[in-house]
Amino acid sequence: STLAKFIFTLVILYLLYRVIGFFFRLGQATRSPLGGDSGADVLDMLHNLEAQHPEARGLRVPVLVVRLGVFLAAADGRVDPREIAAIRRFFVRPDTPSFLVAMLEQVMAIPARPEELPRLLAELTKVVERDDREVILHALLAIIGADGQVTQAEIAFFYTVAQQMGLAPGEAEAILRGARARARGNGHADASQSQEAPA
Repeated sequence: STLAKFIFTLVILYLLYRVIGFFFRLGQATRSPLGGDSGADVLDMLHNLEAQHPEARGLRVPVLVVRLGVFLAAADGRVDPREIAAIRRFFVRPDTPSFLVAMLEQVMAIPARPEELPRLLAELTKVVERDDREVILHALLAIIGADGQVTQAEIAFFYTVAQQMGLAPGEAEAILRGARARARGNGHADASQSQEAPA
């Protein structure tokens, strides 16, 4: 009926209003889209954002994965600009909305703190499917080799992440072997030769 169509149209317009309004507010908050400051916990900021804007839950995975990349870049005690560039290359695309780019840049700028990592891994494992976990591990290996040097601390961090995500040591080692083959073919740093799999 005409009335039903009218009501349906109003509902669609309302939903569009909510979504567009949410993205507009995030787009305006380009300096600190997650809120908080450089000393804040990223997970806490993300949860606060989701509480205020339930639509933001769809942003959780990219934020968590980029944050994990920051921890990996800091695993050897220093963050090389080439490692941050590698994180951007994997997770920031030309068509990525500006508000999400600003959010990810904020996530990359906040220093990694050891006490944050267990929560980060637990949250990421909860929201990421198993097949996607392997994709994330491949991305981490690319970040490891981005500065041309692969340290034992970085490889140890890789194994820690793989274990927390439910992969067996043999599965993690297979991913490393694949990375070694690709690195040799491309002339990049070999992430698989710095350290053997932990016993």
